[in-house]
Amino acid sequence: MARSGVGARVAPGASLPTSVDDAEARSARLERARVIFVLKWAELGGAERQALLLARHLVEVEGAEVEVRGLSDREGRASALFREAGIPWRATRLKWRGSRPRTTARLVRAAVALRRSRPDVLLPYCEVPNVVCGLVWRYTGATTCIWNQRDTHPFTLADGFVRRSLRATPVVVSNSEHGADYLVTDHDAQRDRIRVVPNGVALPPAREGRSAWRQRLGLAADDLVFCSLAHMYVRKDHETLLRAWHRARAFLDGSTPGTLVLAGRPEGRRDVLEALARELRVEDSVRFVGDVEDVAGLLGASDVGVLSSPTEGCPNALLESMASGLPVVGTDIPGIREALGQVEEPFLVPGGDAEALGSALVRLSLDRELRARAGTRNRARQLALFGADRMLETSVRLIVDALAATGRTPEPEGAYAGAYL
Repeated sequence: MARSGVGARVAPGASLPTSVDDAEARSARLERARVIFVLKWAELGGAERQALLLARHLVEVEGAEVEVRGLSDREGRASALFREAGIPWRATRLKWRGSRPRTTARLVRAAVALRRSRPDVLLPYCEVPNVVCGLVWRYTGATTCIWNQRDTHPFTLADGFVRRSLRATPVVVSNSEHGADYLVTDHDAQRDRIRVVPNGVALPPAREGRSAWRQRLGLAADDLVFCSLAHMYVRKDHETLLRAWHRARAFLDGSTPGTLVLAGRPEGRRDVLEALARELRVEDSVRFVGDVEDVAGLLGASDVGVLSSPTEGCPNALLESMASGLPVVGTDIPGIREALGQVEEPFLVPGGDAEALGSALVRLSLDRELRARAGTRNRARQLALFGADRMLETSVRLIVDALAATGRTPEPEGAYAGAYL
């Protein structure tokens, strides 16, 4: 339930002015409010990065009390980074699949666990957390729940659960227009209920400079580096990228030294992709560098960003490449088009088309001025539309409005002493 200072009435959807007094009033509405993030994984991906940015801001700037509930008992970089930021991470293992009675029992256990966190606001990210929280949030003591749609690949949960959860969730947020359209067309969500809040990135300073990174990769100063930031899930389609790289190298025939860097968690697929690189005879020009913490340093040592995914919402990897001033080659899908905007140069190609992707890689390999022009444009667009400050300000306004729209009376501390359900 909302604590003191949280329940002040604000018209739903009203924008919050940006004067000093208004900023202080907004912070007062969130001061000591309990915001519980619900994440599926303890590993660090795009959703977890966005959640960490917002969680730290809520604690350090807005004065909220924040906790994370992870629906897995495994540890990873995400859980470690939240704890380093002083934000508790508590594991609540949830196996979803099973018979209806077992599913009901698991939902009850999830509601009990979440209620123990004494939430004012539930902020789930991605499929299972969104659906679970949408179904149980009223039983957790929370004042409101905000669905965060981060991707557009098909749900693995039964459509009936998804639709029921969407109807029950007070606020639905998507990080892209395409994600919002997906909820409407595939799951009958009401479009006027969905708010679009694009991802925001703010790269930290590089830990190592361009020359140090290139030395680590065994590359010369004039080598052209194409960098793909993507964990090695099947849906990221590294196979098409490797085949495209093979075509590009064959066309250039060694005239332009180049290297493809694949950065991301192996997800059990590195051996498969390394075998494909050997089969294509490009293993000498491909570097598998694993999960990279110094993303800014690696991108600073790169010349072109590449993303071969067949589906994306608002991809962090793309925005980080743009923030680093890199041109980007990617699949021609709504999420990537939305991030890059209207481009004159044909950098976007059909998904799964290795020949077209290879041709785009070749074109950028041969045209330094084109790389510079596209990189400058991408950097300007990222700063204007996908900055961290913009995402944080919009997210905080949504949370404040969601709390205020309920009209719920703040309850004193200790109000959670009653029965869990």
